Amino acid sequence: MPRILTILVCLVVTALTQWSAASPETHATEMVHLTALEDMTASCNSTLEKSLARERRMKAFIAEHELGDAFAANEATGTHDAAMSFGEALHQAVLNVQAHGAGGGAGSGDMQRKINAYEKLAQASWSRLQQSMAAVNDMTRFLRSQGQMSGYMQWSADQATAAHQSRMDDAQANAQAAQARAAQAQQLVQDRHAAFTKAMTAQRQSRLKWAWDRHAARAAAHRGAYDHPNVYDEDNAYTHTNVYDHRSAYDHPSAYDHRSVYDHPNVYAGYGTYSDHYFEDEGWGLSATGNLIRTGTEVTK
Repeated sequence: MPRILTILVCLVVTALTQWSAASPETHATEMVHLTALEDMTASCNSTLEKSLARERRMKAFIAEHELGDAFAANEATGTHDAAMSFGEALHQAVLNVQAHGAGGGAGSGDMQRKINAYEKLAQASWSRLQQSMAAVNDMTRFLRSQGQMSGYMQWSADQATAAHQSRMDDAQANAQAAQARAAQAQQLVQDRHAAFTKAMTAQRQSRLKWAWDRHAARAAAHRGAYDHPNVYDEDNAYTHTNVYDHRSAYDHPSAYDHRSVYDHPNVYAGYGTYSDHYFEDEGWGLSATGNLIRTGTEVTK
């Protein structure tokens, strides 16, 4: 049993050693292959777009100048001067990747699946590009044979200028439309703000008027209670000559007048009964300033 385990360990170590020796190169080759396919697909798509645009312009020129029947009678070659097979193109892409030192690094278990997927995509793009370039080549030979190549070049330039101008006009129209929408939105905001301000001002004025009306009503009610002519009116109550008028009550010479009661020499006069200091021949007069003063001879007991 130990001998069998020893043999198995030796086999595993040998296999791992061989794999580690071969793996970096294998992975590096796979990465180069994948990078070449990616570069090739990107280049095909860019060139194909330009070739398809030129193909459409040539077809439009032929149709516009009524050369369709003559072109249909022309023999198509189905190829072009720069024709290359997919294998040759891929080989050139691999050489380009290796020349730039790209495509290194460790691989993964999905590397082959990625290579297969990119290879199918690259083949489809390459095939479509070859067809378009062959069609362009056939139409170019036809126009040259008809003496229309210079006319096509001028027509194509005019078409490109018109297309550019159309794009510029569209961009300007879009910019103007955007400015109009922005101005409309700004005006809408201003109108809403003005309407809100007007509503708030009206509401504030309404509240102020309500508060003033309530104050006026309370003031009127107050005057109706305390200023009533038959109750508290100054002309009929507090100043009425028959009630509390100072001329008929407190200042009446026969009631509380200081000259007849509190200052009388026979009652409570400060200089009469309760004081040893008094005036003989008491009387009243006016001072130089018009004030009321006591007159007489001052006597002290």
